[in-house]
Amino acid sequence: MFPSFNDLKPLAAYEFQVDFSFYLDYGFINQDEYNQLVELNKQSIADAQQRQNQYTAPKNLDTQM
Repeated sequence: MFPSFNDLKPLAAYEFQVDFSFYLDYGFINQDEYNQLVELNKQSIADAQQRQNQYTAPKNLDTQM
């Protein structure tokens, strides 16, 4: 059994870039599904970067004491 769009959606939530072109090239998903997966993945990466920036300590912490 080959992965379907719904099977691939959890991969799009990863916080690193996932290449879904294989699944598109071999007909497992269509172009619209591919675009949705890519956008979901981009949003997950952006969310992760935003969370990391939110919790990054100030660079000059030692001078604030």
